[in-house]
Amino acid sequence: MPSRPTGKSQGDNAPISEQAAFAYTSVLNYLLRRSPDNRQRLQVGDTSVVFWAEAAGSEADAQAAESFLASLLVPADDDSEAERLRTLAPGLAPGTRIYVLGLAPNASRLSVRYWQADTLEVFAKRLAEHAQDLRIEPLPWRIEPTVYRLLLATVPNREGAMPKADDAFDNLIGETMRAILSGGLYPRSLLANTVMRIRSDGNLSGMRAAICKGVLTRERRRGIHTSDEEIPNHLGKLRKERPGQAVTLEREIRDIVEGLPDRFPRSLKIEGQGSFAIDRRSPLMPAIAHRYEFVYLFDVTNGNPNGDPDAGTCRDWILKPTTDEAKAREITAWMCANFFDVRTFGAVMTTGINAGQVRGPVQLGFATSVEPVLPLEISITRMAVTTEKEAEAQSGDNRTMGRKHILPYGLYRAHGFVSAKLAERTGFSDADLQLLWQALINMFEHDRSAARGEMSARKLIVFEHESAMGNAPAHKLFEAVDVARVTDEADGPARSFADYRVTVNAEALPQGVTCALIHLEQQWAENRQTAEGRLLHDKADTPAVEVRHGVRTVTAMPLSSTALGISGVADVVEFHIEPTGERPYPVEYKRGAPRLTAADEVQLLMEGALFYGQPRRRECVVFDEALRSLTRETIDATRAMFISGRTPLASYEARRCDSCSLLDLFAERGLKRMRRQLNTLYVTTEGAWLKKDGANIVMEVEGEERARLPSHMLESMGSPSAFLSPNGRFLARMEGPVSGNVLLRREQYRRTDDPSRCALVVRNLLIGKVHNQRAVLGRALRDHGEGMPATDVTALTYARERLRRISARLLQEDDIDVLRGLEGEAAQAYFGVFDHLIRAPEPALRFKGRSRRPPLDAVNALLSFLYTLLTHDCRSALESVGLDPAVGFLHRDRPGRPSLALDLLEEFRPVMADRLALSLINRRQLGERDFIQLDNGAVSLKEASRKTVLTAYQERKRDETRHAFLDEKLAVGLFPAVQAQLLARHLRGDLEAYPPFLWK
Repeated sequence: MPSRPTGKSQGDNAPISEQAAFAYTSVLNYLLRRSPDNRQRLQVGDTSVVFWAEAAGSEADAQAAESFLASLLVPADDDSEAERLRTLAPGLAPGTRIYVLGLAPNASRLSVRYWQADTLEVFAKRLAEHAQDLRIEPLPWRIEPTVYRLLLATVPNREGAMPKADDAFDNLIGETMRAILSGGLYPRSLLANTVMRIRSDGNLSGMRAAICKGVLTRERRRGIHTSDEEIPNHLGKLRKERPGQAVTLEREIRDIVEGLPDRFPRSLKIEGQGSFAIDRRSPLMPAIAHRYEFVYLFDVTNGNPNGDPDAGTCRDWILKPTTDEAKAREITAWMCANFFDVRTFGAVMTTGINAGQVRGPVQLGFATSVEPVLPLEISITRMAVTTEKEAEAQSGDNRTMGRKHILPYGLYRAHGFVSAKLAERTGFSDADLQLLWQALINMFEHDRSAARGEMSARKLIVFEHESAMGNAPAHKLFEAVDVARVTDEADGPARSFADYRVTVNAEALPQGVTCALIHLEQQWAENRQTAEGRLLHDKADTPAVEVRHGVRTVTAMPLSSTALGISGVADVVEFHIEPTGERPYPVEYKRGAPRLTAADEVQLLMEGALFYGQPRRRECVVFDEALRSLTRETIDATRAMFISGRTPLASYEARRCDSCSLLDLFAERGLKRMRRQLNTLYVTTEGAWLKKDGANIVMEVEGEERARLPSHMLESMGSPSAFLSPNGRFLARMEGPVSGNVLLRREQYRRTDDPSRCALVVRNLLIGKVHNQRAVLGRALRDHGEGMPATDVTALTYARERLRRISARLLQEDDIDVLRGLEGEAAQAYFGVFDHLIRAPEPALRFKGRSRRPPLDAVNALLSFLYTLLTHDCRSALESVGLDPAVGFLHRDRPGRPSLALDLLEEFRPVMADRLALSLINRRQLGERDFIQLDNGAVSLKEASRKTVLTAYQERKRDETRHAFLDEKLAVGLFPAVQAQLLARHLRGDLEAYPPFLWK
């Protein structure tokens, strides 16, 4: 604020009055005040940035503009704050004047690092351009990075420690901030420092790639000038074609071409290195997550595989060719444009005096012949000898021009390896992997050569591991592949691939790597009646032939009818001797007393008898035309139902259904079997053992038997065993044969492949989830709202309103990606206020945000443990109705992930897990003492605390509440099974839409 002297004493350095100096320092102290509510100051490195607004309207307009600019400079990481700013933005005046001042310390004084003044509209536009210039796909951040966070990517990355703030050059911070606010070029040192860090650390992070992209984007936006020394840049002139001036255009082309170097440059300038980093980063995301080994079989006929035929080896020259100098420019240009070979096999990259080796994730070893090969030598001569004189003149071997070796036939085997860890360094993605498989399969088809003869890819056997590090040694996998001769070796060497048999021993691979309901759904349950029938049929089900009193009796005899198109197995067929031969007489075994129902009689089809086990006697069945017609009608109805693939809706009839073993599975009034799912045995004690004793599973603790379960009962009840880590992470699962309706699963797969039909299920799943999240918040306000602080009540009320609006939007959307986005918004709103629901005073039990794999605080550890238990219940429920838990609608397919179980889980998280976690904490059943922090920073439940959680979880599953769709009061633990059945009914077409689970 300069001024002329007004009678006041002046300073020696500037003509400024005491009044002006006092006003200046007062305003500066106000702007630099350290206060939580000061939105006019932010610290970027050593630079203090202050700003203020000058609005034409009221002071409130200026404050609103300042808050909005602050949100642009430092993006809000709180959902409620971001929402408030979004609602504030439309009411701002774009012409509001904004002043930005950057101050830096200078010898116990302040120096002005930069000064910018413009309208709010201009600043918002420049900050938006900055965000757009940095944007890459996939986006490496969730919230736009601040300048300080951005520049941390340019400083050394010390192992095990955060980068020091003073490593980020203060000048670079100021210049970058000035470039953002002015819309000018980023400092060139920003790109140089970033490239230097990439080369030094060997880490091409998303943040560093974004910096390279931003700097180059602004550099290229400025245009090309005639004074530019880079000759290739003058190609920009060719875009300005002017009709009628062809001579001038040709002269410009000639000048540009003559200026091009003869060879491709051996080194790249800093801009080229930045562009290299961007191109290299683009296809890298995401890298493969699994290790692979593969066995590759190919053969050669009447050719040379370009290896050492005498030794039976073939080198890997096809996939990793060497090049001569003449092709250097072409190969280098191709590599820089595609980088597939670098990402796949690695390379030695040279940039000036710096050179470094890039290890590729794919390694292909030498191929060796399956059997010893016998190469033939062929001589190539100049001419044929026709006379003795010519023979004398061409004595010796001077007529031979050359020799080459060929193989009549050879089958070669090569082993390959794909490392997921090396793929992370080069960015070898799943798309690259698929391209590699296609290249291996088709490479000989597109690279024929007379010298190599006919070469063909025969087999590509790929082993995929569940983990990145692998689940088994490679040699065990290779040993599972057997290549054996089909023809006798005495007949001579193999002549074609048909002489071999290739088998893979799947059993040797390590781990890692008719009632319509019975026939279609593959569901079965044992009860007393079926057990008695099974015992009665033990003899009849054993194939045997015996002759007694002149009657030949055959048990378990297969039968089929071409005319009727059916087949089956007869319990017993007696062949009685008659004058015309043997007459078959079928006997069907039945438990209980004689009742001669049509269901029993139609099983005979022809004249026969029913043997009932209770009176131990037969009842003869006389067939008439009516019974034959009923049999044909039953066959036709069963065939039509099988072809349609849809199970008819079950109807309850007490007289017929009360004794059915399937009643508890499918009748709406039968819940006995479902209630058995509420009983779960948890083994958490350290030192506990599960052992097999005969046909029993025995649990022992310190040598003392605590429980004994018949293994066949576990299988019949469909009770699997799940193995979890101490913090609840799923490790493994042991279960019996998984049966199900293959037609139902086919419909499930078709639905998940159709985004429009898939969205119908996803929408209702999310409607249930958001409704239940909102209900949890509403229940907290109802029960404890009076004792909450006013700010907590306001936050919970606002979050409930956001969830209500999201629910309304879910009803209107049918795009699955939009639905996933709305689910993310709902999660942010819900977990953003989750800490307000915790009433425990302990600081260690505060909720700062969702974290997993590993959970970093006590609340997240408890939630993750409960989610794992609930996922296990949902998976069991889905398998019990015949659905594939690995193929989901909301969650994308991923090897090893039960996507459909996670879909079903979403509706129950708030009710069965979140509320239980809050109850355990708020009732002081769990405290800080119940958790332990591991060396890697993860937080886990202690052993005794896990027992507390498991007991509470079992008790919670027994609580009863009314199911909104069924309008029936059920135990909470049965809801996953009920929802799984409703989902199966919807997929079969019995229900028009999937009814969501709505908690009241």
